Amino acid sequence: LVLEEAGAERDRYGRRVVHAWFTRNQQKVWLDEALIARGWAAVWPREGLELRSAALLRLEVEARAGNRGGWGSGGLLIRDPDPDDLAQYLDSAQIVEGRVIATGEARSGRLYLNFGADWRTDFTISLSRALRKEVEARHGMDPATLDGAIVRVRGWMAEENGPMIGVYAPDQLEIVDAPASRILP
Repeated sequence: LVLEEAGAERDRYGRRVVHAWFTRNQQKVWLDEALIARGWAAVWPREGLELRSAALLRLEVEARAGNRGGWGSGGLLIRDPDPDDLAQYLDSAQIVEGRVIATGEARSGRLYLNFGADWRTDFTISLSRALRKEVEARHGMDPATLDGAIVRVRGWMAEENGPMIGVYAPDQLEIVDAPASRILP
């Protein structure tokens, strides 16, 4: 197993971020690709790794569809946005999918996608102003227009007026189903 530093980046605990690979039949095999393809890991998109994230997300979709590994055993799940159920998963990496009930913007330009009637207690996705533009460029729609859309988000579940995932890389947010009228030309 060979570990390569992923630049000067550090994780939330100050540890170095590395990429791991091994050689099989004289070919380099990335450990994350092997684990995700077999369903033993989920994708964790990171800023600056968008092209890699897209390939890994395709492998994850195939593993989910084939009920491989954790997707078949229930170890990996896409959770519903029910805040009562999500409360037990605070301070952990999660994938949540549901319908956006309303969007709201703070004075700072931060956008909130709310999945319930009460933003003080429901599940919420948070995006900075800068990231909103990246998400719009990636998905062809302004995230502020996602009312009624079904979206999937992956990231660290924290407590902020209910369970919340902050989006820091465009590939953390997937638009599963949105009205065609909202897609930008």
